[in-house]
Amino acid sequence: MKQFVEDIISYISSNLANDTDIAKTVKVGKAFKQGDTVEPPQISVQALDDSDALIYNTFDGELVSYVPIQITAYTAQMKIAGTTKSAQDSALIFADKIKAMFDLITTTQWNPNIVRMRRLGGIPAMPVETGATTYMSPVRFDFYVANPYINLNN
Repeated sequence: MKQFVEDIISYISSNLANDTDIAKTVKVGKAFKQGDTVEPPQISVQALDDSDALIYNTFDGELVSYVPIQITAYTAQMKIAGTTKSAQDSALIFADKIKAMFDLITTTQWNPNIVRMRRLGGIPAMPVETGATTYMSPVRFDFYVANPYINLNN
């Protein structure tokens, strides 16, 4: 489901680019890329099980793959909606924005490959390393996507 992860990255990037509350450019990409360093504000997308091997047949006869995803916001002190927010508050605001991007109706309209999804929850903003300047707030989702997956760019 590598294409699904790429589609999520593209979706988040375009949403944040159009978000008038955020004046800075937000780097969005795959988590744990070799040589990558966190430069807030940054969003990392990680498939917790990036496998197409498991295909399920739903009660409705649909063939789906299970793709758990974690989306982590890394932030520093920054202006959001014209007000300077602490790194911790910024992380919480970004997490809320991510949750809003993936509400059920919006998500299934954006990507028709998504058959079912649910948000597993998030973790309150936590410091990265010493916590002096950067905080992170991960949000996890369970996605069940159509298999075979239809590329959105075609």
